[in-house]
Amino acid sequence: SIIRNSAENLLVIINDILDFAKLESGKMEFEHIPFNIHSTITNLLPPLQLKAKEKGLLLLDDLADIHHSYLKGDPYRLTQVLINLLNN
Repeated sequence: SIIRNSAENLLVIINDILDFAKLESGKMEFEHIPFNIHSTITNLLPPLQLKAKEKGLLLLDDLADIHHSYLKGDPYRLTQVLINLLNN
């Protein structure tokens, strides 16, 4: 599961690189789809928690308040932003 999530997160990073070209050309488009925010965050945390542990940090996942929360937006862009923030 962690390997699968890490691979998906790597794909997000590769997409980040491709997005720079889209931004420069003005062709960036955002999804507007329903997604489960709890699942989105839960899936990206395990590999980031391992990285945090290697650095002697603790990355907590207190998601109790958003267990059944659905949003409409772009879960892929949200994942990109969260991965970039948490990696920094």
